Amino acid sequence: MNKKLIYILLTAIFISAIIVGIILIANNNRSESNEKLTSGKKIYDIVNSSASYVADPTLPEVALNGEGRAIIRAVVRNVEDATFLPKTEKYNNPYTPCTPVKIEIKEILYGTVVETDTVYMGGGDISLQDYSKTLDEVDIERLGISNLSQEEREINYIRFLTEHSVELENGKEYIMIIADIGNGLYKIVDEGSGIYTIDDNEDNNNSNDNNESNSANGVDSITNASSQKTTTISDLVNTAEKVAK
Repeated sequence: MNKKLIYILLTAIFISAIIVGIILIANNNRSESNEKLTSGKKIYDIVNSSASYVADPTLPEVALNGEGRAIIRAVVRNVEDATFLPKTEKYNNPYTPCTPVKIEIKEILYGTVVETDTVYMGGGDISLQDYSKTLDEVDIERLGISNLSQEEREINYIRFLTEHSVELENGKEYIMIIADIGNGLYKIVDEGSGIYTIDDNEDNNNSNDNNESNSANGVDSITNASSQKTTTISDLVNTAEKVAK
């Protein structure tokens, strides 16, 4: 074997070793990143999506401009695994799942809401088992899901995120802008764009069950969970009434 051929082989081996090292480092970084995000779940992959908005959806006048809008004060009881919503006369998105959020409505501040204990928020974590039901065989093979056992599909998740995604806390009280999307379903408007945290309320947890509402106690300041801009419940309701005219 001549020196030139030996040199080419050694170079190829060296380059291959570098590539393998890069892949291992990337996978390790991805694993560490996912571990920080999961809260106990195994995140198989993360899908980030963005939308092109004509106007900022975090502005109250934008979020409230639409059919069937309502403003509620609610305590989050449980955030469940994401699922794909059925098509209705007002909603159809077969590409992005929604997270069912179990709530207890404390007060309807504006609009009409038929009695419900669930609102939906775009995005979230969906198990590979459920996600694979929406895919064809080509995509299942491409994503490597076909190589996983049923048990692995049940404990691994795809996480869908948008620029307005927020993490809701069980037991915490929020102000939510929701929309009637048909078939008795309600969806939080544009994920975090329609969610407000209640300010100056350090004890905002399950103790709310035994306390008067914050509005009765004079707490009116709220902060948009996505933009972090502050407003008041009064101004939010006033905006809703103006937009509706």
